[in-house]
Amino acid sequence: MWLLSTARAELHFFPDPTQIKYAILSHVWGENEQTFQDIQRLCSLCTPSGNPLKFTSEKIRRCCIFAEQHGFEWVWIDTCCIDKSSSAELSEAINSMFAWYANADVCYAFLDDVDDEEGPHSASNKPSQLSQSNWFSRGWTLQELIAPMYVVFLSRHWRTLGTKHGLADLLEQVTGVDTAVLRHQRSLDDVSIARRMSWASRRHTTRVEDRAYSLMGLFGVHMPTIYGEGTHAFVRLQQEIIKQSSDQSIFAWGRVHPSFTTACQTGSALSNAHGAQAESEALLAPCPSAFSDSANITPLSMEEFTAKFRKRCRVPVFNPTSYGMRTTLPLVSVPNRRSAAAAVLACQNESGSLVLLFLRQRAGHTNTSVVGQYVHQTFEFYRAAFLPVEHDFLLNRAKSAELYIQMWNWSTSRRPELIPFPGMHGSRRIHRPHIFFFPHWVIARIRRYGFQLDRPFEDGLSVEVNPILLYGTGSTVASSSITFTHRTKKMSFSIVLGLGGDPSQRHDTYSFIEHPWVAIDFDGIRIGQRRRLEVRSGSPLESYSSPHPSTRCSSPDSSRSQCPLRFGNPARRIKVEVMKWEEFHAAQKNDSIVHVLNVELKGSSYVMASERFGRDRLLYMQQS
Repeated sequence: MWLLSTARAELHFFPDPTQIKYAILSHVWGENEQTFQDIQRLCSLCTPSGNPLKFTSEKIRRCCIFAEQHGFEWVWIDTCCIDKSSSAELSEAINSMFAWYANADVCYAFLDDVDDEEGPHSASNKPSQLSQSNWFSRGWTLQELIAPMYVVFLSRHWRTLGTKHGLADLLEQVTGVDTAVLRHQRSLDDVSIARRMSWASRRHTTRVEDRAYSLMGLFGVHMPTIYGEGTHAFVRLQQEIIKQSSDQSIFAWGRVHPSFTTACQTGSALSNAHGAQAESEALLAPCPSAFSDSANITPLSMEEFTAKFRKRCRVPVFNPTSYGMRTTLPLVSVPNRRSAAAAVLACQNESGSLVLLFLRQRAGHTNTSVVGQYVHQTFEFYRAAFLPVEHDFLLNRAKSAELYIQMWNWSTSRRPELIPFPGMHGSRRIHRPHIFFFPHWVIARIRRYGFQLDRPFEDGLSVEVNPILLYGTGSTVASSSITFTHRTKKMSFSIVLGLGGDPSQRHDTYSFIEHPWVAIDFDGIRIGQRRRLEVRSGSPLESYSSPHPSTRCSSPDSSRSQCPLRFGNPARRIKVEVMKWEEFHAAQKNDSIVHVLNVELKGSSYVMASERFGRDRLLYMQQS
């Protein structure tokens, strides 16, 4: 572990940090943070009589001075005490970080967006600056709040705002973390996995993999870090947790119907999930956000669980295989559905209602089950349902069975089956799904500006919007979105793609009009109205040409293109167009409507972001 001397800001390595008294800093990264190499370079350039501390950034300098005033000779700051040029050292630091914060004598939580005069509680009805600080929205700061015994909150000018013990009640309201956990009066092992996941459900990180890596310490697991694996990092995290814990609340994520009996009485229609719901078919969650409504799920011991059944249940063991997660669980049949069942999980809500996981056979795979069902009355997708205590008699008919359950969504681009649901025949039309396709060179061009995508892609990105999900909901608008976040600057934009008319006009759902439209959200804020995508006659743009000779785009004579739609202002402008790509359309074998989109970034902010990202990437390559 590298530590920084508070007197001179010099780096020293300690093989056993438990023998050293040190302070540790928790903060939100800003621009131009000094790195491990920057500190070493400063130390090498300073004369013996000089002090490198004078040439460090204000944050490092003020932290060292503050820690030294409180009697600490050493301090740890993540920006400059990890050699990130070494992947092995970076992986070791990430796996050890929870322990490093736990072993620190004190943690300084630096809130650079909170004023000195701001108290923890606002005098007016408005939330205080402290409770609204960006520090509470970051993924890494969750373990930095929980692990240390003592946390001191500091304002932007390094004035003390309070301590973790003194502000525990306010912190529980802001973060959801129990006061007893914050004060180390309750062990993390006594908190359900679902509840711990819910603490991170509304936090975000710059790198998508860090949403998983930042949670390793909370669950006491270790695994190698592989940047570039994307959302699969969270799948690996859950697999490691399952190896060490018997807590089945890890499977109780997503939408849960309040009553199993009610869901069955209204008549359920089971089919493959569509669009964004496809991720919910898997046993393992795609990201921590899936646990946002699972905070009140608690596990049952095997003694408590088996006591609810007439027949003795076998202890479930979860083993990952190529067919899915292999396990043995008690099954309850779903009325009027021979191919469907509900697996009883050893967890319950605050009312004592057990969680039943809806299962059905995966299409084309007789050995594998997938999760979830549509409830016909509302046509909403649910992964599970609660079994009310007064209906526990249904468990008397439960039978244990060996299962293979799909662990994660193997193919996000697979086409769902369009199954006619009961009550939707006759004049009610099943609308075809729309696919908005971004060719790979369009994504690559955006990435050259320094933006990263919120989901994996290979030969392009397909975003599906399926109007079938609207049946019975009373809504006339279906939409999906993709988000691009800049790697270094606090800048993001979302492309929202949808079908339908004005959401304020609520009429018969089955009179849905398939009008494709696009809207842009800059930094989470909608700028302007959504604009209809409509193919009109016009000449194609040169930017339609693919850099790959094997890709054949439409010729100028036969092309029909959309007049460009422009969003934003001169500083940040985004242009969206529809284009025709014959080879992509010919490859579609399913009954769907395809829109191939071209996206271009314009404006001074994007040019500056691109130039800076290019310089940073070149500098990184030279250092490597």
